Amino acid sequence: MFGRFVRWLGHKMAGAAHRIDEKKRDELRSTPFPDAYHPHVSEVAQTAGLTAEQRAKLHGDILIFLHEKQFVGVDLELADRHRVIVAATAAILVLGRHISQFDHVQEIRIY
Repeated sequence: MFGRFVRWLGHKMAGAAHRIDEKKRDELRSTPFPDAYHPHVSEVAQTAGLTAEQRAKLHGDILIFLHEKQFVGVDLELADRHRVIVAATAAILVLGRHISQFDHVQEIRIY
């Protein structure tokens, strides 16, 4: 009985935190996608041939991923190219889902 209550409470708390994030995510989705990012996104082969709707979702998810995750270069000075390619790859993985699939990821280390 107690275990069920703890799971229920955890679900409610996670839902409340998620709603707070959704407002910021909606703002990011409505932000124009930077022109400088387009060449980097095109380096991810799976982005070729996406519909306009898929590309819009991809761009929004990339901006969210870049905003929410901390990128760390290990023996490497990171450039926007590195960050955008990683974010585009992650966004492709959840193209038919919600970017919240990556809520458990806080840091990306690039070697």
